[in-house]
Amino acid sequence: MALVIANNANTTNDDDDFETLQRVEAALCEKLRRDENSGSDLGDQLSRNWTWRSSSSTTTTSSTKGAHEYFAEDPGSQSLVARGFARWPEFVTRESRRLAAAGTSQAAGLLPEIECAWAALGKTLVVWDYRRGDDVSVYEGLSDRVTCVCLAPPKPRVFVDAVRYVLAIATARDVALVALVFEKSQSEPRGRLRVVPTEFSASNETTFTASASTRDGRLFFAGSDGFVHELQYASRESVVSKILRLGAPPPLEQLPASGEKRKAPPPSDGFARAKCLRRDPSIARRVATSVLPPFARPDWLLHPLRFLGLEGSKADPITKIAVDDARGALYALSSRGALDVYDLGREGQQLSHVGRADVSRAAKVWATAHSARDTTAPSPHLFDDKQRKNRKIVDVHVVSALESATVHAVCVDDAGFRFYFSTQSRSSMTSSSSTTSEDSLRPRALVLVHVRAPPPNSLWDEARKRLLAPSLATEAPEARAEPSRDATEIYSTTCGATFYSSGVLALARNAGADADRLLSSSVDAR
Repeated sequence: MALVIANNANTTNDDDDFETLQRVEAALCEKLRRDENSGSDLGDQLSRNWTWRSSSSTTTTSSTKGAHEYFAEDPGSQSLVARGFARWPEFVTRESRRLAAAGTSQAAGLLPEIECAWAALGKTLVVWDYRRGDDVSVYEGLSDRVTCVCLAPPKPRVFVDAVRYVLAIATARDVALVALVFEKSQSEPRGRLRVVPTEFSASNETTFTASASTRDGRLFFAGSDGFVHELQYASRESVVSKILRLGAPPPLEQLPASGEKRKAPPPSDGFARAKCLRRDPSIARRVATSVLPPFARPDWLLHPLRFLGLEGSKADPITKIAVDDARGALYALSSRGALDVYDLGREGQQLSHVGRADVSRAAKVWATAHSARDTTAPSPHLFDDKQRKNRKIVDVHVVSALESATVHAVCVDDAGFRFYFSTQSRSSMTSSSSTTSEDSLRPRALVLVHVRAPPPNSLWDEARKRLLAPSLATEAPEARAEPSRDATEIYSTTCGATFYSSGVLALARNAGADADRLLSSSVDAR
């Protein structure tokens, strides 16, 4: 028998391999079909009260708790892991302490696209390559304190090819544009960072507090006057400018050494131009501001609702700006919790106002309609002015087009509430049409589609215990909890900063006078 099998081994193995491939193909097709129908789209998960199956149990949760219930993550599958630690250069830390003792304002932030960090020390800007650690560029000579910076790709036919990014530095008086160059060598494949001054600068009539850029190099700023502003720059294509090349940075061999201070260039003599434009949705105001000087513009024209007493007595500054290049949308979040969406146009070169929503009021309407049939949904009383008091919407994040076709942005407040918005009308969201043209992705409305309460404090404490004692976590049952409906518990803590990407939410929650606690939640719809 053994010999017979051996003689026919080739034929038998070929048949077995073919059947195995058929079974694998069928299994893969079935898996793909289930993935397509499993509601992996964030909008489907939220609208269907998405249920999930526990890894340690074969039972499923109630379908009315799928979109709101939380569970503690196992210590072995952490979604937030520290990869390393980088310390600021000593001279930056020393100067920061000196300015803090003198009461001078400071600011700092990250430029993750180029893996750098920036720090504004008075009228000096420091750009630090935290991967190298020893590569620092100092730019001084700014007109005033730095309020925000914006990293963007350069516009076409303005700079030489060595300039891969530009950095717009906004101060209380003007906006200056500098070029970032990475000088490569055989020993430095990434290149050493160089900050090159340019002649592009423009005065501003208001303070810029936040910024964002598009993939085409457009630079937008959040104004304290309640409007979106744009920095436009271009090199004049005259014969003289082409000869002198005044709009381009100097060649690499003429750049200062690394760490050497760079001073602002002298005023432009006309061959390069830049200006800040206020992107006002009102045609009447645009005409008036283009004709009248700032001191002659009446307040009733600039803010008619405020003049009639329908708004507050003070301006509503814009605090955050976010750009969705895939859908051609720009979001502007104000200090009072109003979210505006703008359409960038088919080619990304326009800016037209589409819709506006008061986040807290829209959340109360949504909770009133959904809390009756879903006991885990946030209660409407949580969004009363008496309960929220001075709570703020701290950030707005873009939801990737790969993550959802119907949910396009999520706002987060300082208590941890998440407010999911769509820029499509309700009729288009419920339509069975699967059109995915560029025009169909552009914003047409602003609709709140879901509200999610923050995880309860007890679940954060349980997750911390499991992290500190992994052996106990393997023996204990899976920890899960519904969001709290107690306003005192929810609003007892404050989140200072938030991050959202691909379903992962990170919160920096105040844990003391000199410490914060970093918390994460993923997948966000669970």
